[in-house]
Amino acid sequence: MRKLYLLFISTIIFLSCKDDDYEALDLNTSYREIIDTAYGEHARHKIDLYLPENRNANTKLIVMIHGGAWISGDKSDLKASVEAIRRLAPDIAVANINYRYIDGQSVLIQEQLHDVEKAINFLTTNAGELPMC
Repeated sequence: MRKLYLLFISTIIFLSCKDDDYEALDLNTSYREIIDTAYGEHARHKIDLYLPENRNANTKLIVMIHGGAWISGDKSDLKASVEAIRRLAPDIAVANINYRYIDGQSVLIQEQLHDVEKAINFLTTNAGELPMC
């Protein structure tokens, strides 16, 4: 009986939500896109940057790391997520990185953690040199 009650309440809540209850965001914030910038020596050490037009030293940054169980995937897999962040938080910069895949020999989890650290160090070191829109 309790499960039936929870199902009933869940259905009521779900059906009470309508698309017209929410106002669509129409933000026309300009971004500078810098695609496939190398942050290291390996071919997969690439980063895409999405920089808001009016950024400054206090602009927040989201660093995105794609999924794929550390053995597959690509930063391009997060394109829809990058677009959602740009729509919902237009004043936040986004860095979307690739990293080396685990191969069980020369690339293990420690090397991938090093790749992420290297990307963040690249962003930190070069923050003042990134072009303004």
